[in-house]
Amino acid sequence: MPSLRRIVRLSRINGCCPGCRHPRPTCEARTWMTPNREELTARLGAAEAEVHATAMRWVGGVQEVPDLTLRQLQVLALLRTTPGMSGQDLADALGVSTSTMSGIVDRIVAKEWVEREPDATDRRRVLLHPTPEGLTVLADLETPGRRARALLVERLEDSELTELCHLVERLRDIARQIDEAGGPGPA
Repeated sequence: MPSLRRIVRLSRINGCCPGCRHPRPTCEARTWMTPNREELTARLGAAEAEVHATAMRWVGGVQEVPDLTLRQLQVLALLRTTPGMSGQDLADALGVSTSTMSGIVDRIVAKEWVEREPDATDRRRVLLHPTPEGLTVLADLETPGRRARALLVERLEDSELTELCHLVERLRDIARQIDEAGGPGPA
């Protein structure tokens, strides 16, 4: 795993912040990224990566699901949180063409992880919902993460756990605001 110094150094070379491709002098996309915030963001990313890697060693990693692609996993996760999306909605959310999404949906419908339902208000649209089998696939994949999180949070004081919950809920709220405003825009 790269050290914090390496992450910060690479972000300074590659752009204004970790993951940014804008040249530092001309980037206006991340005007909030001061050197202190840049270092804190890099520390957060490094700590998250180390916690994840360590916790996955404790719980033995994630169970492999045969023939489950990353895109199929993303579709299942989106449909769990937003059931009733159309293929077009999913294509837009994942940044792929409708024809690509159609193929992905066909394959996960064939596996009985998603079902199609005609839209009652628009006969041209088909709405997609995860099946109980699809939800089980997601739950099985998330079990190691839940076990690892339980091992970690049981060692936090109540006040620390409360603070962590508030911060994660704040991040969730910010993500919702960005999403409602049309997304973060170009990277």
